[in-house]
Amino acid sequence: MQELNKGEVPSELKQQYPQGMNVGLEDRRQEVKRPPTPPRYVEFSGQGVSMDTANTVITQSVQGREYVLPENAPSTRVQIRLSDGRSVRVTIALSSTVRELYNHVAWLARSESVSLVMGRPAQTIAVSDRSIGEAGLEGQSIMQQ
Repeated sequence: MQELNKGEVPSELKQQYPQGMNVGLEDRRQEVKRPPTPPRYVEFSGQGVSMDTANTVITQSVQGREYVLPENAPSTRVQIRLSDGRSVRVTIALSSTVRELYNHVAWLARSESVSLVMGRPAQTIAVSDRSIGEAGLEGQSIMQQ
């Protein structure tokens, strides 16, 4: 820095520039620096409207309770991604209802309103008294929204 203050080429650069070079240095240490002006923008004040019903979240009110697998019942495993990010594998009887699955997810999530979707694009799984087998949920990956 001292060499630059004298207007000389720094020793690190002398080998690259043996004939020398012009060095200009301005001392701006005394200048008051101000923060850059923020960009001008107008916050969006409207509302979004979607024509796509696939993204609509329909929550179902259910009673949360732990699912207990009946003995010797044919069963399947279902992977559930809860809204808090936890991933849970549930072994459930094929004869159990979708409502029982909803109740178990509500119990796991500690919530009274639950929405479950599966597949891509996401399809809402409606609360019903259909069996897990009839609803086609065998071995599925399900997400809580």
